[in-house]
Amino acid sequence: MRKVITRCVIASVLLLTSCSDHADKEKETEDAYNTQQIHKPDKKQQEQLEDHVATPNQDTTREELTSQSMPELPRAQLTNKVELEYIEYDRDVVSYQDLNKRPELEEWQTAEILEWYNRIVPETLEQAGQLELIPTVQMAIQLPRNKEVKVLYAITSPDKVYLQLRSSEIITYRTDAEDIKLLLETLILDGPYKPIEGIEYRVLTEEYLVNDDPDNPEISIFYREYRMYKDYRTGDTHSFSLERVENISEAKRAMKGFGDLKLPPNTIVSPKILKQWQAEGYYPVQEYSEESERGLTYDDLLERGK
Repeated sequence: MRKVITRCVIASVLLLTSCSDHADKEKETEDAYNTQQIHKPDKKQQEQLEDHVATPNQDTTREELTSQSMPELPRAQLTNKVELEYIEYDRDVVSYQDLNKRPELEEWQTAEILEWYNRIVPETLEQAGQLELIPTVQMAIQLPRNKEVKVLYAITSPDKVYLQLRSSEIITYRTDAEDIKLLLETLILDGPYKPIEGIEYRVLTEEYLVNDDPDNPEISIFYREYRMYKDYRTGDTHSFSLERVENISEAKRAMKGFGDLKLPPNTIVSPKILKQWQAEGYYPVQEYSEESERGLTYDDLLERGK
């Protein structure tokens, strides 16, 4: 009987011990879970943790790191196509009727862009991350095997050009704009205007009066500046001397009837000049003719050149 009682006591002790151990383990698990909930890492801590995990061991050489971080920049040939996708034209120069034109690049412009692209050293590229740039010029370099590189440029960020490399994902890099800036800004400035075979034409861009010639204090000089397109674009300035006047409106009244205000044949009047005439309260009647009618557009000139 004593043996039976002793066995029951021992069994009870073992059962109590087991239950206690099990309860302790459940409490430890619950405490650990609560601790994880309380100390859940925030986004910054998570990024640090990921950086720590991703940090290579000491055996990784610097050369291996550099080669891993360098972008693959597919090479181009001079036969590859460059497509001009978008230009935000200089709206002081480009006629409102011509704003929607997207001219094709000329051969020399395509060659210049491809040569510039091939001179880029991948090691000098900086990854741009999420790009919030609104491009003024956007073009695409079409490469073999359906590869494409977007070239993005904005006059608000004139020191950098951005490249978007497209493969399984789009990665944007920035590089120095010095070697290509002049070409890109010329595209913005000229807009759709370029030489038309067999036609000489102008765009009137500036009109002003000069009264500060110390050698001729009684003389005013009225200036008009044009961009002239023939075989290539050049500047062209016309000036007219007259007895001193105080403003352009007086100058035009004094010049009335002499034919000096008549625009040269095939002249497009820029938006800047149209706004200036409106601000001056000037209604142009002497400027236009059959050779250079009111509202002339680039499309009209293209038709004449056919």
